Formats: sequence, structure tokens, C-alpha cells
Amino acid sequence: MGAALASLSNVRRRAQKIGGFALVPFLALLIVHGFYDRLPLFWSSIAGFLCALIGNRGNTQNAGARLHEAYVEYAEYYFLFPLFLSITLLTKANFFDQIQMWLHWGINSMGKDTCLRAISGLHVSIGHS
Repeated sequence: MGAALASLSNVRRRAQKIGGFALVPFLALLIVHGFYDRLPLFWSSIAGFLCALIGNRGNTQNAGARLHEAYVEYAEYYFLFPLFLSITLLTKANFFDQIQMWLHWGINSMGKDTCLRAISGLHVSIGHS
């Protein structure tokens, strides 16, 4: 068993390097999205996936398992799609603007406590990012 694990150490190190390589564009696009919110978050996950796919192109031993894992990962996004869609629709319908208005009214009329101080400076744009 020890010999089998030792033989996989090179494969594990290569996978870690590829993962680190794929993490760079993913994080870079997340940071860009933080400053420029018109860039969809979708591109950061696609950039990371494509870098990982390019990095693994020479390794055909477990290509099926990798593609299956990618399929399962994106299936989780499909599962959450209705949630994201409903939040987007509520934001576009200014639902969160009403909640913000009620929060400000409550904070101003009832006073501030420790929890409410964090949201007293809430901006309208926070619901539209």
C-alpha cells in the first residue's frame, strides 16, 4: 500500500500545480469583478476550468473521471440556478430597495444597536452588483 501511495505522489504534485495554475485566472477575474461589476462571475469559473483543462491535456489516464467531476460541479450550479434567477428578478423589481428603506427607517426611528450599525451605511447599489 505504501508503494502505491508513493507512486501517486508525482501525480498528486502535478495535479496540485495544475490546480494552482487554474486558480490564478479564477482569482484574478474575481478581483476584477470586485472593481468592475459588469464583468459576470461566470467568466472567472470558466477561465479556471479552461486553464485546468489545458493543463491536463496530456494526462489521459483519468480523463473520464475529471470530466465527470466537472459535470457534477456544474450540475450543482444548475441546481442553484432558480435561486440565482429569483434573486436577480427581485433585485430588478427593486424589492431590496424597499427592504433597505425599511431598515433605514427602523434604524433612524428606533435607534442603533450593535448589529444595526453595520448596515446603517447600506447603499442602493449593493443590491445591483
